[in-house]
Amino acid sequence: MNVLQWLAIIILALLPIITWSYLLLGRTNENRQLLLKVFTYGGLATVPLLLYRWSWNLFPSFNITTTLSNLADGKTVNIGSFLVIPLSYILVFLTIGIFEEYLKSLVIRKKVPHIEINSVADAVEFSLVAGLGFAFVENVFYLGEIYYLVGSSALIKIFISRALFATFAHMLFSAVFGYYYGISMFASKALEKNRCAFDVQIIRKIVEYIPSLNKIKLFQFEEILLGLIYAASLHAIYNIFLELQITVFLIPFLVFGVILLVKLLKLEQKTVE
Repeated sequence: MNVLQWLAIIILALLPIITWSYLLLGRTNENRQLLLKVFTYGGLATVPLLLYRWSWNLFPSFNITTTLSNLADGKTVNIGSFLVIPLSYILVFLTIGIFEEYLKSLVIRKKVPHIEINSVADAVEFSLVAGLGFAFVENVFYLGEIYYLVGSSALIKIFISRALFATFAHMLFSAVFGYYYGISMFASKALEKNRCAFDVQIIRKIVEYIPSLNKIKLFQFEEILLGLIYAASLHAIYNIFLELQITVFLIPFLVFGVILLVKLLKLEQKTVE
């Protein structure tokens, strides 16, 4: 591929990013320079995964997909009588989801100053932008790969799929983590309201023996871990349905996701203590 072809791929990959950004963040009051920084680091978060995938060419044994598939040994998980999911899909896509969501979470946790997050909605916005950066580089990679392998014949179909669903999915999963990260930022307020982390009581029991973890630190740990678990699980479910070619859920997913994102972005403002 020559420079002009790569430039065309980059522009194509950027179109859904600009569109979703305008629709969901068009009126944001956040620091534009910081948003651009978060977007850039979100894109850079793909580098470890891309390098890891490239390493399979030199060291096939590094391919965790093959390892987990062998571990599953053909076993399946039955959901009722209408859906049979290979265990290998669950193991592979859950692992991928954990890796990707963890890398995206590092962007907001390490690159966004706490002083810039004045509400849960702020945390959601920054996480969403990190997801957009990640999706942009992924789009460039996948569109470039498709164009290189099969030419332009399948490019439009892949572009529409990634523009409508894959890009949005990264935004949504990142925003889910951002919500829980935002809650962790306001731990004292949440504890004052007697918020109960009932779904992670096991975590509480495991780590409560650590003397250095006070009540607020423990709550923050729980919320961040919850955010990663939920984001990675949603990511895995999305990928499994795509792999099984169960596309009937995509439109409801898009509609529900837009409603959820709008709701998260309009959360009541809270002041950092």
